[in-house]
Amino acid sequence: MNLVPIQVSLGMDKGSAAWLAGLSGIGTHAGMVIGGPLLDRFSARTIIVVTTLLPMSLPLGLLLAPTSIPVMVAAVLVSGAMGGVRISAIVYLVSRYFGARSFGTFYGTVSTTTGVSAGLGPILANYVYDLNHSYELVIWAALPGYVLAAALYASLGAYPNCGDEIKVRP
Repeated sequence: MNLVPIQVSLGMDKGSAAWLAGLSGIGTHAGMVIGGPLLDRFSARTIIVVTTLLPMSLPLGLLLAPTSIPVMVAAVLVSGAMGGVRISAIVYLVSRYFGARSFGTFYGTVSTTTGVSAGLGPILANYVYDLNHSYELVIWAALPGYVLAAALYASLGAYPNCGDEIKVRP
């Protein structure tokens, strides 16, 4: 949400920053398309860990090369694509860990938490900017969150037997 103002505050012109922000949506949609096939071939836990860590490229790019168009194109596309894949992985993991009977409740909780965070994050980032006249603290603060989330996903154990799996007759 704050990508354009962050990039402008770091020295990028508004047109380039807006163009790059648009690439995020392209990356997200591409990730949503490839998420299902990836889940068919690889462990969902591995996918969610990787798709949580790779988007660190965006804040790292903002810190290390904020006005480099090639670096930012790669970082924005990777971050967007990983977000799209992560959506599929979260749906899959919620269904496996909580079962069909509880899916709506738990997926709704995950979605609500994500939505509230996405809504409050820009407000908090702008508040920090107003205090410090820089987004750098916000960018640095995001990095441990990626690592913590990946560690929590990595710690997931074997899928539980929820007792309500859908039975398919041959």
